[in-house]
Amino acid sequence: MADFSRSLWTLAIAFSSLLLLRLTPSTAFADAQEIVAKAKPAVVQIIASDANWTSIRTGTGFFVSADGDLLTNFHVIQGAAHISARTDKGAKFSFERLVAGPLESDVA
Repeated sequence: MADFSRSLWTLAIAFSSLLLLRLTPSTAFADAQEIVAKAKPAVVQIIASDANWTSIRTGTGFFVSADGDLLTNFHVIQGAAHISARTDKGAKFSFERLVAGPLESDVA
């Protein structure tokens, strides 16, 4: 589990320090469509709910592993009693626990 947490940490740090890159005008549209098509299945809407399952906050996140680990911002889930996610196809997931979440990086 320690190796997995370390890997998740490394991934979180890498994503939080990404630079915004601009595609060249001649390939921007085609490349952007390809990137979106490949990434879209991993992106979800996060729903943070209170103890009564009333939505208190929403945000986005994305799956980082095939077994259901997801990366989002901590401010999206902070104070939530329940955390769920919905894919673009309508599938819903409920999460059991927070695996790692350094407050100073706002990554959960």
